[in-house]
Amino acid sequence: MTKQITGDFSYILSEKIIRQVLGNYLTERGWEIEEIKATNRGIDLDARMHAIRWTIRSNCFQLSREGIIVSFVSAIGEIVQRMNDPNRKYSIVLPDIPPFRRLWERLPVTAKERIRITAIFVHSSGNVTEKHN
Repeated sequence: MTKQITGDFSYILSEKIIRQVLGNYLTERGWEIEEIKATNRGIDLDARMHAIRWTIRSNCFQLSREGIIVSFVSAIGEIVQRMNDPNRKYSIVLPDIPPFRRLWERLPVTAKERIRITAIFVHSSGNVTEKHN
């Protein structure tokens, strides 16, 4: 039996809206969106600003307790598998809800620094926040 997360997360954004909000956020800050690949398990977004390249991964999100954990761990695993360029920036994008924030905060700083990833949180208000550690 799957436990549901307590709280009202009916406002959680769909992947399509997250992709749109994130795309707008990046282009407003001077990033050029090179490619957005939609897969049946999420999206990959590649952006460029001058010589800097950025790959961002989003997975499909499930709102059960186990589903949120699986979504988070899967996003990290998926982005790690794409880390083939030491000069590229890598991030995961997540809905800005407390369970995802807590999972990011619990991930050890050493792990975040060693694999050099950031988390991008997209809120239903359209607010976008990038967290490094």
